[in-house]
Amino acid sequence: MVFYILAILGFILDQATKHIVRLYVDINERFTLWGIEFTHIENSGMAWIDCCMVK
Repeated sequence: MVFYILAILGFILDQATKHIVRLYVDINERFTLWGIEFTHIENSGMAWIDCCMVK
């Protein structure tokens, strides 16, 4: 049961942070958080299909 609760909380945290970044950080904008530099990029998540699908 604890596993499912942690998985759901992880999913919610992941989606919330993505939403916050989309609202407040422009594409290709860099920002630093806790000494780590991040860059906001967009990824459709579909790139692997072009290279791996049989044509």
